[in-house]
Amino acid sequence: MDNTKQVISSTEQQANEADQNLTKVENIPTAKEILLSTKTQSLNKYYWAFLPLVLAIIGNILGGVFTFLPILLFIILIPLDFIVKDKSKVEIKDKKTVSNKILFWMVGLQVAVIVTFLWKMVLVNRSLYGISFGDWILPAILGNGLVIGLAVSGGAHELLHRREQNLKDLGTAQLALVGYGHYTTEHIQGHHRNVGYANDPSTASKGQNFYSFFINALKQEFSDAWNYEATRFIKKNLSPNTMDNQVFKWTIYSAFFYLAILLFCGVFGLFSYLMISLIAVGYHAMIVYSQHYGLVKDPDSRVDDTISWQTDSVMTENFVLGFGNHSDHHTRVTKTYTEIIQKEDGPLMPCGYFGIIPLALIPPLWFKYFGK
Repeated sequence: MDNTKQVISSTEQQANEADQNLTKVENIPTAKEILLSTKTQSLNKYYWAFLPLVLAIIGNILGGVFTFLPILLFIILIPLDFIVKDKSKVEIKDKKTVSNKILFWMVGLQVAVIVTFLWKMVLVNRSLYGISFGDWILPAILGNGLVIGLAVSGGAHELLHRREQNLKDLGTAQLALVGYGHYTTEHIQGHHRNVGYANDPSTASKGQNFYSFFINALKQEFSDAWNYEATRFIKKNLSPNTMDNQVFKWTIYSAFFYLAILLFCGVFGLFSYLMISLIAVGYHAMIVYSQHYGLVKDPDSRVDDTISWQTDSVMTENFVLGFGNHSDHHTRVTKTYTEIIQKEDGPLMPCGYFGIIPLALIPPLWFKYFGK
């Protein structure tokens, strides 16, 4: 009798273990769930941020019609950005091991995009076939510029907010590859202090179109960044023209990088890469334009959730590393991209950072959705 009870008890225990294992299997998110939902606690959804960079690398290596791959991806993502929404992102606690690796891979992939472009699209094509539309150089420039702009908006921005100096430098280097290393200084010392004020180059006034905003941002961001660093050295009775000046240092690094491109790839190679840099910085500025457009605050008020536009677009969440949860970012700047979430009081955009492309490029469309 005792043996029979032991057999029954053992059988029940095995059945319970089988049910628990089945539950675990059932709870594994599918590829569709990872792409179309922000609820999953897994960081796997952020691997989608690699796709635009990988497609650009493939296009650069294979050339021809393959250079359209990243552009085609953006064309697909733009309408999805208006349609696929989810406000229920949960905070993912991570020890920064996996989330940091994702950021490191994005830096590596960005470098690979640049190297493959300069090698294949400029050096090989230019020397073998001459400069012509048959080289597919124009779609390569546009595609590379867009994916790099996306990478610096999500990855570099995340790195420059990290407390570790080596991670800040890595994010700044990522920006310096497109001549934008000074952005780190202006963003940390200027934007996060002046957001919502007229003197903030990252806050677009209501009724201001993107083109006006972009031109002003290009000029003021550099001048403000230089003034912040120069003031720091003048207070110490030191010259700001030193490599200890972060703006001076990263500007010199960018200049040497562009000079190397000129020496190895010629004038056409430099011009092509300058166009990529302009598109990358322009797309990044377009995202910044959307984040604070028309939102101002009183001089005596603190930064709250209402000072930044946020988006519930799943495409933006997954491809731009949660950057669309911008209200939470500004009120809690130490939180990582896995931790920032949607805030109830934050104004909500009609789309994400892909859908804003046609809206920003066509001001009447922008004003229709965001007001004038």
